[in-house]
Amino acid sequence: MSLLLILLASLPAILLIFFVFKQDKVEKEPVGLVVKMVLFGFISIIPAVILEIIGGAILALCFSTSSVMYIAIECFGIIAFSEEGSKYFMLKAGTWKKREFNYTFDGIVYSVSTGLGFALLENILYVLQGGASLAITRALTAIMAHCVFGVIMGVFYGRAKQFESLGNIARKKSCLRKAVVLPALLHGLYDFLLSVSTIWAILAFVVVLIAIYVLVFTIVIKASKNDAPAVPMYYQAPRQPVYS
Repeated sequence: MSLLLILLASLPAILLIFFVFKQDKVEKEPVGLVVKMVLFGFISIIPAVILEIIGGAILALCFSTSSVMYIAIECFGIIAFSEEGSKYFMLKAGTWKKREFNYTFDGIVYSVSTGLGFALLENILYVLQGGASLAITRALTAIMAHCVFGVIMGVFYGRAKQFESLGNIARKKSCLRKAVVLPALLHGLYDFLLSVSTIWAILAFVVVLIAIYVLVFTIVIKASKNDAPAVPMYYQAPRQPVYS
């Protein structure tokens, strides 16, 4: 039974990683590197949990745990930035200097692999406690959410690599900041709406969830079509698309 639950918990993340991987039309990333980033995503849970425990303990000293202010700061300032920051740290450590990182879409492949690695392990832990019904619920909500967080992070991560190659350090730094801040803000909103028990929050969560589905597929497909070289040697001799 536990093995079946692990498979149910793992399948949504694996399918989404495969979907994004297949959209890399110009030059497929090495499978070994993609698997490595999934494992880095596993590891990113450790610093995220440590930061959340420390941040939550400090926050509880300042606000009532039932107050809206506590929930808002916890969701936006602690959980979202701890998790997205930890994913970003592992993403950059594992791929920034890799020679395979030579096209902008590569940033999305690496980021989604890292983010869904985080989500995959997190999902297994939840599902082993909550059962098969939770696996289905989280597949339609949390896993998709982590995917879109990874997509947004990857878009700006890939652009940052390109701007570094062009010598535009200011734009590079701006994109790297956005690679953390924008997914963290969306992550915080997602968690906050789930945590506030009002009809308006529930309705807003449904809207956000629909937007997440649209964003995942729209951004990935558009970024795939607009894939561009991210290192100088490829500006002069771009590779031909590979559609296999």
